[in-house]
Amino acid sequence: MSERKTETPRSKKRRMIQRMIMDAILAAMYFVLARFMSIDLPLVQFSISSLPIILCGFLFGPVDTLAVSLLGSFLEQMLSQYGLMVTTPIWMAPVVLLGLFVSFCAWLCRYEPKSWQVITITVIAELLFTAANTAVFYIDGMIWQYEVKALHLLLPGRLLAAGLRMVVTVPLTAFLLEPIKSLADKNGQITASRKSKKKDDV
Repeated sequence: MSERKTETPRSKKRRMIQRMIMDAILAAMYFVLARFMSIDLPLVQFSISSLPIILCGFLFGPVDTLAVSLLGSFLEQMLSQYGLMVTTPIWMAPVVLLGLFVSFCAWLCRYEPKSWQVITITVIAELLFTAANTAVFYIDGMIWQYEVKALHLLLPGRLLAAGLRMVVTVPLTAFLLEPIKSLADKNGQITASRKSKKKDDV
């Protein structure tokens, strides 16, 4: 029987603080990418703000990903030209859905996805993100009673933007995932419970 290393309260507190800092950094990355580094294309907007949410989902699980998604998308909405509105939670929903989908898939892969799984999950997540954002346009139009019949004309452009986004996020996710994971594991940010689960599965 292998001997498991017990985590002291001090080391557990240190790990939790490190995870909170990492979550804050990822949320800030999402906000900066979404708010200040978006490119306006004809009829649509191109952004790779989904990247930190996807990385968080693969690395830290649903709780951290939910926190990062909520914080990042809330800041984005609050500091936009519209600010806090009745529909703010609806506009935050696609980001949350994106993060939870990736974290659920990572859990199914026991947080050890192969390269082809990372690529497949990222592509599906980006398509789901685009579909959810498009649905939010319709819902927002129905709530505020503005014209939504012509929104289907935006779909080709939105799919094009999603394709361009995947060209960037898929290779970046595949390239950055392992180095960040190794760094997080070295600093004790991968939870002890996840490590023990992996040992149990062997």
